[in-house]
Amino acid sequence: MSYLAIILFFIISWGLGYSVTRFTKRADNFLERNLMDIGIGLGVFSILATFLNFIRIPLNWWLFALLAMLLPAYDIARNYRILNIKEHFKLTKSNICIIIVLLIFAFSLYMYEKGSFAYPYLEDDDSWEHARSIKYIAIEKTAFEPVSALSLPGHGLFHYLDPYPPSYGMLLGILHQISPSLNWTLKFFNALIISLSIIFFYFFAKEFTGNSQKALLATIVLAAVPAYLSHFIWSLSLSMALYFVAFYCMERIRHDKNWLYPAALTIAAILVTQTTLSVKFAIFFGIYWLIKAVSARNFQWHLFLAAPLGALLAALFWWIPMAIKYSSLSALLRGLGQTGVEAIFTPTANRFYTFSTFFFAEKQNMINSPVGIGIVISILTILGAAYILFAFPSVFRNKEDRIKFSYIAIVMAWFIFNLLSVLGSYLPIRLDFHRSWMLLAFTVAIIAAEAMYLLAEKAKQLSIPHIVTYLVLFSGIWFTAGMQKYTFNTSPGWPPGFIWNSGEELQAYYSLQQNLPVNAKVYPLCGPGDKKLIGFDKLVFSWRDEGAWEYKTLDQAAVMKPEEAANYITSRGYSFMIADGDCFKPTYFNGKEMLPNPLGNNTPRILQSFADSGRFRIIFQNQGAVVFAVS
Repeated sequence: MSYLAIILFFIISWGLGYSVTRFTKRADNFLERNLMDIGIGLGVFSILATFLNFIRIPLNWWLFALLAMLLPAYDIARNYRILNIKEHFKLTKSNICIIIVLLIFAFSLYMYEKGSFAYPYLEDDDSWEHARSIKYIAIEKTAFEPVSALSLPGHGLFHYLDPYPPSYGMLLGILHQISPSLNWTLKFFNALIISLSIIFFYFFAKEFTGNSQKALLATIVLAAVPAYLSHFIWSLSLSMALYFVAFYCMERIRHDKNWLYPAALTIAAILVTQTTLSVKFAIFFGIYWLIKAVSARNFQWHLFLAAPLGALLAALFWWIPMAIKYSSLSALLRGLGQTGVEAIFTPTANRFYTFSTFFFAEKQNMINSPVGIGIVISILTILGAAYILFAFPSVFRNKEDRIKFSYIAIVMAWFIFNLLSVLGSYLPIRLDFHRSWMLLAFTVAIIAAEAMYLLAEKAKQLSIPHIVTYLVLFSGIWFTAGMQKYTFNTSPGWPPGFIWNSGEELQAYYSLQQNLPVNAKVYPLCGPGDKKLIGFDKLVFSWRDEGAWEYKTLDQAAVMKPEEAANYITSRGYSFMIADGDCFKPTYFNGKEMLPNPLGNNTPRILQSFADSGRFRIIFQNQGAVVFAVS
């Protein structure tokens, strides 16, 4: 564990958040102010890093720490009492709710971290691609790929960089600069960001509903619902956290119009974090603003301006430069992993969902975007939705009530949109419904909380204390949803992805992680060995044409003599080489088409000649791979 990286994470996020909200009317509660500064700071970091990258300033960790602490250090020097917790903290009902939320956060972090570290490898395929991108940013201190990458087939050098929005990679790349193990950095901070989103959701829900008790109930439901995020490593973890932060900032605009600027910065951050959730955020915002405006019977200019201002920042610092660099829409979409506009509406990871998928939570689930709500939460959601649809219209008769309860109309509109998105396989337009489950989860949480609050009030009329009602409901939620979520997210059986040819090959790379120093340079002879090595804390500069990235050196290896191969490898600073299952395949994919493997059937002969030469010494061998020490 890298404690320095954890400290850096909170210095940057809290410092940047404090610096931006310093000029607004901040929340009265000490804990709320400082916890939300962390979330707002994550948004500010995302767009700040994108801006610094745009003007070609190297992305160094110390630069962000310096910028984050300039204003806080100045204010603390003038009045050190601003950090005096004893002076600002009192055991009020509001703070008791926050303490419970912090306990939920701690349990969530424990669950996600336990699951992430239940196996030594990275799960599935996306995480290995993220690892390559993050290593590149950490070393090269930029999120721009070399211009030469434009001529490469497929996605260029990196699937999750350039033109893919870079903020998730930049955040972890900065942290990796002082955290030696990339494997640990990915797993821990991804789990931390997901768990922090629970805190951000609570404060958003409190502002949104105007009721801290409902917000706490919704937070408990969100933490338990299986459909809300697994510990899968991808940029959607950061996107979801920023959703709650952005809407929190927009809710604060009614207290102080200056909250427009933190809101715009956070919206810009969402737009430079992930593509599909950016599209959905536009829809979420449109629904949110329209209902707010209709309820108040005015245009809500400050609220409205947050989105175009945020979009302008994201466009100036990332999307316009990408459009210029890639010159055509097809090239840009290809770089994003899409073959056309229609791919956004008909993603390949989708499937048909049935009633049982919603109603029954399972201990086995989808890795990247888990599904399912659970029996008790589903019933509460149905009750809450029915109550809202039939009882709440009567409260919209006057302006004050329309404004106060506009959140009911908003969350129902969000819920219907997300439900239709999840069920998109039955509809002619499919707006990436596979990734709609996590969005459905937080709308379900708010609606279920309304039902829980109503049931507790009704039970109180029968002389049943609130605590009794809630304990019964919480028990039902745990046994029909929370326990299944916990089991799934702590399971050690998550697969390592399709890039692996066998368990023996995986074991060979794991042996490198255990027996060689962190960031030891290992030359991959074949295939996607670079991402495998980087994910297991070894170093290969594939973006500098070192190693067999996309099989670029196989033609050379097929005819290269052992002496020449050893000189070629050691001259680039490598002391080790690995040949895995990809060296034995008859064909390979170059990102565009399948081609004959120049090694193919010659691999055993070539590897034997290396071993006989005296320059290559076998230090590990099994059925999956051979590892050489090269001299």
